[in-house]
Amino acid sequence: MKARYKYRIYPNHIQIAKFNQLFGCCRYVWNQSLAYCHQLYANGQKKPSYVDLTKQFITYSGFHLDRPQ
Repeated sequence: MKARYKYRIYPNHIQIAKFNQLFGCCRYVWNQSLAYCHQLYANGQKKPSYVDLTKQFITYSGFHLDRPQ
């Protein structure tokens, strides 16, 4: 039998801003990697591995100035 727990958090204004920043960065990386996969598919190439996507987007995303802050 699996047990599950449900938690509710009540963040303050500073924490809400940090959560919004975190989720914005996650959306940015997801959308960039998804667009890259669609581009490869359109060119007839195969889907990149998780390691390749991690190297290209998650590691490199910190160097982009146009990403959301």
